[in-house]
Amino acid sequence: MADSVVLRLRDDSDHCEWVVVDADGRLTERRRSGSLSDVRASAMGRRLIVLVPGPAVITTRVELPQVSKARQRQMLPFTLEDQFADDVASLHFAAGSRTADEQLYVSVVAKERLEEWLHRLSAAALEPFAIYADTDGVADTPSTLNIIYEDDTVFARRPGDAAVSIEGLPFSDAVAIVADDPDSESAVQHALLCIDTASHEANAAEIDTLAQKFASFDVKLLNEDALPLFASKLVNHPGANLLQGAYAPKSNWGAMLKPWRVAAVLGAGLVATALLGTIVEYIQLRRTDTMLTTALETRCGEQFNNTSIRQCEAEVNALLGTRGESSGGSEEFLATLASVAETSDAANTLRSISYRNSVMDMQLVTPDVPALDAFSRSLDEAGPFTVSVQSTNPQEDGSVESRVQIVGADR
Repeated sequence: MADSVVLRLRDDSDHCEWVVVDADGRLTERRRSGSLSDVRASAMGRRLIVLVPGPAVITTRVELPQVSKARQRQMLPFTLEDQFADDVASLHFAAGSRTADEQLYVSVVAKERLEEWLHRLSAAALEPFAIYADTDGVADTPSTLNIIYEDDTVFARRPGDAAVSIEGLPFSDAVAIVADDPDSESAVQHALLCIDTASHEANAAEIDTLAQKFASFDVKLLNEDALPLFASKLVNHPGANLLQGAYAPKSNWGAMLKPWRVAAVLGAGLVATALLGTIVEYIQLRRTDTMLTTALETRCGEQFNNTSIRQCEAEVNALLGTRGESSGGSEEFLATLASVAETSDAANTLRSISYRNSVMDMQLVTPDVPALDAFSRSLDEAGPFTVSVQSTNPQEDGSVESRVQIVGADR
């Protein structure tokens, strides 16, 4: 899997932050910030994952039978309509993974808000592979309450529950809501708090009080915001992708393959060139084959009143048998003829051919003397023959009519 760019939208401004992570969630490029248009260079050839503000997305669990994805999308609005005051027609429901007890995680967002995010991304020529609520980036750890504190917002997740985000409350009050949640059935024995150094020092007393509620309590100090934590978790354990149903993304293979477009064109050119060369060679061989076949049919017609090469071969074998020649004469004749066909150029014209006692005489027309010499040398090198030019007769068009004799190895 290629690297992924994880982009975080915080508010309605054009400002954003992003990181690049590999398939295991490890950072391969440092965290960067800028405008949405600045992300394009990093996103080229990579999956783009977008995180949107958690408070704008409600994540819940619902009991729903195992049905197809399309059927899920039809059932969710009617299953959850009692939990929302808004008209469900104005809401978008995205199904996520299932819990251990087969309940389905569902993220719900206003269609108007989702379309606003998509419009901002489209205006910057960005095509997201997935959109998650940033709260989905909080890890789900058995027996452990995970808390991330960032910019006066508490992100928290009890084991097996949906993650929540609480903003605008003091740290101690927000943490107390998730630590003492009476509606949760999950058993919590441990806690992990991820917090920056300044916030840790400002809330030291509250953190000490919180630590007394758990069998173990660990603190991880953040060097920057929570984006790298969210990115690492979501690459390995995706949340509920909001791009479902009518908002499902079109294939982004074009963007993924764009860096390879030049190489693909060059490769296609090499294949086309090789194919063209093969076609040209095939045409030349077909012409030579046609020329020799025509010459043989003409000679067979003259000698045996039958233009069928198969019948001509039978007549030759019969004559060889009556004259006491071995059956090998026919094989030698055909072998010699095959060598002529392989070495003859398409520009050559075979006027006549005769064969007797391992000697083949040919009347051949070549474009010029060098072409005749090339044919003779190529044929001489092709097999156990002795090739000699008996006579040449220049023609008015510059071609050369010649008589060529090919003597077999046993002569």
